[in-house]
Amino acid sequence: MLISVVSLKRFQEEMELQNPDAVISIVNPTTDNPEVGKEIPTLKMKFHDICFEIKSYHGQERYTPPSRDHVDEIFHFGAFKCKKGTKLLTHCFAGISRSSAAAIIALCPHYGYVEAVRMVSELDVYQSEGLYEKGSLWFMPNNLMIQYADERLALDGALVRLVEETFAY
Repeated sequence: MLISVVSLKRFQEEMELQNPDAVISIVNPTTDNPEVGKEIPTLKMKFHDICFEIKSYHGQERYTPPSRDHVDEIFHFGAFKCKKGTKLLTHCFAGISRSSAAAIIALCPHYGYVEAVRMVSELDVYQSEGLYEKGSLWFMPNNLMIQYADERLALDGALVRLVEETFAY
């Protein structure tokens, strides 16, 4: 499986380079998801990059954190749209936290959590002209999304620990 995890800024360029079979697009609630194309299965999500559960502020919701439902949607999308051999492109605003967590979660149904973490950590991440860095040094998968995935898979903290040990937090 070819996986690309990129920022919103690099999204269109990566779409042209990779010609993906499936896309997971994550933006803030006030941002529009970029256009992908009707023929490409796309999961469009809107939530903030928040790594902990938050309560409302004086009765008003100021931020939308990732939820268990978001993680379930990603897992389901991975199970049914991202079979082995699929070219998957995930993006969020910076291409660091939400998109890397989404890639791990989407890969779990077909590869298991250990292999999913390894695959994302070993990605070559474009930094600038001719400069690439390993995903393990660049990505910081969203802790809350990983925690919810760990719960969904009944791993008793194993996924959370593996992500913390693998990526440069």
